[in-house]
Amino acid sequence: MSDSQLAAGVMMGDMLAFGSLVERAMEVLLITLLGAALAMYWDWRAIGLGIALFCVIRPASVWLLVSRRLLNVRQKALVGWFGIRGIGSLYYLCFALSHGLAHDVGHVVIGMTLSVVALSILVHGISIQPLLERYERSTAASPD
Repeated sequence: MSDSQLAAGVMMGDMLAFGSLVERAMEVLLITLLGAALAMYWDWRAIGLGIALFCVIRPASVWLLVSRRLLNVRQKALVGWFGIRGIGSLYYLCFALSHGLAHDVGHVVIGMTLSVVALSILVHGISIQPLLERYERSTAASPD
């Protein structure tokens, strides 16, 4: 391997590490802003919606739409529980607000979206470590 190839590899590694660092910093900023916005927009109705989304809707959609060839049963359960990051919800919220959503409806949608994202951060943040440890133990004991 030439020196230029080695340098390119090192630089690529540094760029990826920097990108990861920027992503983490933006996550901290976004969660801080979310926490500040919750003081104004918290909606208790989001608890029921969150339970439905986390325990019924998202797991059911993963079970129905993801092939067994892509994910085994344990992996589907994890994807169904953890899902995707809440940043997509915030993007769609901003899109709806900037495309003519009525003010009174917008206030409710903001409250529900921010509250569900906050609940997701709390519930999934608490459960991620024990569930991943359990998953790792189960795959080590009997891989699919």
